[in-house]
Amino acid sequence: MRRWPLGQTLLALVLGLTLLQAIYLITLEVVRLDHFRQEAARLERENRELARRVHLLEADLAAVREDEEAVLEAEARRAGLVRKDELLFPRATH
Repeated sequence: MRRWPLGQTLLALVLGLTLLQAIYLITLEVVRLDHFRQEAARLERENRELARRVHLLEADLAAVREDEEAVLEAEARRAGLVRKDELLFPRATH
């Protein structure tokens, strides 16, 4: 059996280890890429939901601006406030 010289043996060993390291790093990057794609998809879903909520809030704001007095009146009533010229009668609860 023919023996390789020490220099060739070391070179083959270094090349083999480099190849193994490259395979490991490529595999690691594939896993990270999958993780980042999942994270990007989650963030896109969250962004769409937030955009939907902003749209609803903008519609609410437009409605408030359209009839501000009625909104203030409704909120005052909800808070239990009455005007100076109004009489307050307690309700019977059963």
